[in-house]
Amino acid sequence: MAGTGTAAETAAGTAAGVAASDAGTAAAASGVVTVGGSGYGAIAANVTRRVYGRNFSQSNYCWYLPSTLSVRNASYTITPLTSTKAALVPSQPSPGATNPLALLRLGPNNSRSGKQVIVDGLVLTGTVQPKSAANPLRPGHNYHGLSVYWGRRAKILNSTFIAAEWGDSNSPPGETFQIMGYHDVDTYISTVEVDGRTVAGTRVGGSPIGFNASTRPVVEDSYLHHSLVSSLTFSTAGGTPSMATATSSPTTRRVRIEHNANTKMAPGFRFTGINHEHVVGDITHILPKISIDWWEWTASHMFFGTWLPSARVHITIDPGEISGGHPNNQGCLTVAIPRLFNGRANGQRVTDVVVQDVSGRRLRAYIITGAQSKPMPVDRETHFIVNAA
Repeated sequence: MAGTGTAAETAAGTAAGVAASDAGTAAAASGVVTVGGSGYGAIAANVTRRVYGRNFSQSNYCWYLPSTLSVRNASYTITPLTSTKAALVPSQPSPGATNPLALLRLGPNNSRSGKQVIVDGLVLTGTVQPKSAANPLRPGHNYHGLSVYWGRRAKILNSTFIAAEWGDSNSPPGETFQIMGYHDVDTYISTVEVDGRTVAGTRVGGSPIGFNASTRPVVEDSYLHHSLVSSLTFSTAGGTPSMATATSSPTTRRVRIEHNANTKMAPGFRFTGINHEHVVGDITHILPKISIDWWEWTASHMFFGTWLPSARVHITIDPGEISGGHPNNQGCLTVAIPRLFNGRANGQRVTDVVVQDVSGRRLRAYIITGAQSKPMPVDRETHFIVNAA
């Protein structure tokens, strides 16, 4: 695939590219990437090829590769400050608008002909780009990472994403995703690390992974951490939510989530571990490890809001792997199912949410509708909290 596309993928200027690239990608050249001291860097231990790109000149992508169905053991980095597309980034808020820019899209996938794409051993690294009028206080303009656009059975395996998108809001157009599913079916993500920080440690990533109008997506054995304003999100695509545009029946298994959303930001930007908006069908989460780093009474490990029919939610937890939230919650898994969602009655029913431990014993829901002045009469081994305010 080297040479596929344009000069954006040239290996010429390797010296300049290395100098301009992140230290993390330079490490990738040696075959090992370590992000945030997590130890997940071994995921990318077999990187054998480095690709440097410039700008978003290929249909608003840095790399738009419609004839490429697989990427294996490769590092892709956009060179800093090379974008000329800052003017395309919509300002916040812009109802109905989304950010049109992304780093990488593979395959000829569209609404008529989806083909399987396999990504295995990718290191995708984002860098600062020129500022835009849409977000003048940010170091550079926002963009997405890897786009799974109308994908069919896409596989994203053994890969590392390092600040591979920049975002500054928990709603479009400032909401961006390092991995973005759009009208995709049976996407499978496994053994992936998504770090929302630059190598210097600055949080810049909007949401680690987002699915929009996706069918049966699966994320397992992956580590999502240090996003700036949002979290793992399952949502809808387009304007008014409908069954045709909703994400349906997502599954996670053994996903580790921590430090998603910055505690220093305004309360509206402190987000949950896993976010569900207008999701239908069966939602399954098996043994997530979720640590949230904020403590207001509104803090939650999962959020559920919909105008569509209530989803059937199945959650299996090891209570010891759930942490954070308000101290009065006694360390319990806390799910937010507000009475109103975006101004309308929330269709998600508490009775459709089943939480059990690894033995299969069901935990009891303890419902609150406001701040609690003292520790609640609950035990993390036997209860979960539902914030229905």
